[in-house]
This record gives sequence, structure tokens and C-alpha cells, in this order.
Amino acid sequence: YEIMSGDWSSDVCSSDLIEHTERDFKSRVLEWSQKNKRNVTFITNETPESLPHNPQFVTVIKLDDADAATAIGRNKKRAEQKAAKMFFDEIIEK
Repeated sequence: YEIMSGDWSSDVCSSDLIEHTERDFKSRVLEWSQKNKRNVTFITNETPESLPHNPQFVTVIKLDDADAATAIGRNKKRAEQKAAKMFFDEIIEK
């Protein structure tokens, strides 16, 4: 067997790190809501402009039944993470 040398793993590791970092925003929002006894709901739907070859999803985060953050993404996960980051930046970090 031949052992590969060089920095071939940096691409894999960096994309894994980005995904983990993105996931942290949704986790942080959910943890914050539980800690502060607030009702946070993620609602994700496909947008009317979505095409089969180019889907788009919109996520609305509700805080105690009021819209708190909205974001659009190429897939459900990305839309949720973008909305969670907006929520985190606007509501939690303020």
C-alpha cells in the first residue's frame, strides 16, 4: 500500500468544518430557546419560483408565533442554517 502525502485532506476537512459551523447556528438557536423557555419554530417550504433543476427553499423562524428571521437557500438545510444565523445575529447576539 502506498501512503498519500501532501495536503489532500484540507479540502475535505474544511468543507466538514463549514458544515459543522453552519449546523451550530441551528443548534445554538434551539439551545437558546430551551434555556430561555421561548418557543422557536422553523418552517421551511419550497418557493413558488423554484424549478426542478434549480430548487429554492425559504425558511421562516418564528419566535413565540412572530416572524423573527427569514432566509432562502438552495436546499432545506441551507435555508434553515441561513435563517438560524440571521436569528442568532439579530436576536441572541444583540
